[in-house]
Amino acid sequence: MVGTAAHAAPGGHGGDLHGHRRGRVLGNLLANVRVHTPAEVPVRLGVERVDGVVRLCVADRGPGLAPEDAARVFDRFFRAGGGAGSGLGMAIVQGVVRAHGGEVTVRTAPGEGMEVTVALPVRVEAEG
Repeated sequence: MVGTAAHAAPGGHGGDLHGHRRGRVLGNLLANVRVHTPAEVPVRLGVERVDGVVRLCVADRGPGLAPEDAARVFDRFFRAGGGAGSGLGMAIVQGVVRAHGGEVTVRTAPGEGMEVTVALPVRVEAEG
C-alpha cells in the first residue's frame, strides 16, 4: 500500500477545473504512482492556493526517470522503459490542465523520485 500524507492550505475553492476533470487529473497522477512506484515508498500530496493560483503536487521517492524519458513524459503513448499502462495518463493531465489555463511541471532524476506540480488559475465566481 502506498503511504500518503495530504496538506490543504486554507483559502477557498480549487482552480478552474470542473469536478470530473479535476478527479481525472488527480486520478491519473495517482495511477502513475501506483504503477511505477514500489508499494513501500511514501507519496506526498500537497495543495496550496497562493496569489490566485492553486497548486497540486504529487511527489514520490520512487525510481524517477532518466532525462530522455522525462523529456517525453507528456507525449501520447509514451511509456518510460516500455513500462505498464497506456502511455496516455500524463498526456491527458497536460491536456486538461492546459485547456483550463494552467501548466504542469515535472521534476525527476534516476533514483530521486518524481514530483509533478499542476498549477491552475483560481476561477473567480461572479457575485449577484
